[in-house]
Amino acid sequence: KWIAPERLAARRPLAPHAADGQPGDAAAALPSIAGVNWERALAGVDNKRTRLHKRVLGFAREYAAAPQALREALASDGFDYIQRLVHNLKSSAFYIGAEPLSALANEVEQALRESRHEEAAALAAAMVTMLEKVLAGLERIEAPESGAASAPADADRLVRRLGALLMSDDAEAEDVLAELELVLADSGYGAILAQVRRAVEEIEYDAALSALGQLAGAMNVALPESV
Repeated sequence: KWIAPERLAARRPLAPHAADGQPGDAAAALPSIAGVNWERALAGVDNKRTRLHKRVLGFAREYAAAPQALREALASDGFDYIQRLVHNLKSSAFYIGAEPLSALANEVEQALRESRHEEAAALAAAMVTMLEKVLAGLERIEAPESGAASAPADADRLVRRLGALLMSDDAEAEDVLAELELVLADSGYGAILAQVRRAVEEIEYDAALSALGQLAGAMNVALPESV
């Protein structure tokens, strides 16, 4: 509503680095899970199973308790909590290839934004069931035998990328932040990341950049001086 369309033009799901429709050995080795597109998920991590496994673990940890929490929120009309959760879930689910879950979370969020609470509750109930099935499927994924790209190196790149986007007032920053949160899951940087998240959601990019500077300093990463 408040952001000029040209600023949103660049905001899209992670651009695949491998051609769609060309399944590789990595995708074939992953368990089939209804509603999860492994080729899409692998494309977002340069077809590196180690990086995908980190994303999957981060997602499973972050949302393990979400189904029960959502049921309790639905029972008590806790729509504020539901809206906060689905706002993050729509991005997190997309990054692991759970596209239908991501789309449903987006529908719930839109319904809540428009105060269509009865419709949102019905959609959220269906989303809980879908989320449980995805989580159950993710439990069957085994860690890759060989380690490829390390999370710290990937995190460094994402921190620098996020800094550049915030300096440019680019709304794509929210997508990159979601990926960074997955890479740094259980890293000890949760409090600083939460500050960045709050500022980004409020479109306070200067405040987000300030908080990101603290994170970059703790990680010994140099942010770009200008864009």
